[in-house]
Amino acid sequence: MITLPDKFRKDTEGKDTYLVPLVIIDDSVFISTEKLVMSEKNYDPLLQSIGSIRQSINLESRKFKTSSIKMEFYNFEYNDETLSVRLFRPSVINKVVKIYYKSQSAESLDDCLKVYSGYIKDVQEN
Repeated sequence: MITLPDKFRKDTEGKDTYLVPLVIIDDSVFISTEKLVMSEKNYDPLLQSIGSIRQSINLESRKFKTSSIKMEFYNFEYNDETLSVRLFRPSVINKVVKIYYKSQSAESLDDCLKVYSGYIKDVQEN
C-alpha cells in the first residue's frame, strides 16, 4: 500500500487538484511540464507527455515483470543547449530515473508522491 505524503493527501482530497509531473534523471537532469523550482533544483519545462506505468504479474511462475513507462520530451534549445545534448553528456543510458507528482501546495520532494523509479533503457530521437 502506498503511503501518501500529508500535503499530497490533503491536496487530492479537495474538489480541485492540480498535479505536475517531475522527472529526475540521475540526480542531475530535472524536467517537468512547466518551469518551477523545488528543493533548490530548477525543473526545465521540456516534458511533453508521460505515458502510463505498466506492470505484469505471472501468478503461475510467481514472476513480477518490472514496470515501464514511455515519456516524450521537447528537444528545442533551452538555456543554451538542447535536451539531447544534456542526455548524452555523459549518457543517461542505465541511469536512474524517478518520477514524482507534485500537488499544488508541495514545497519539497518529500511533499510529492513518488510514482516510479527505474533505469533508462532506451532513448530515441526523431
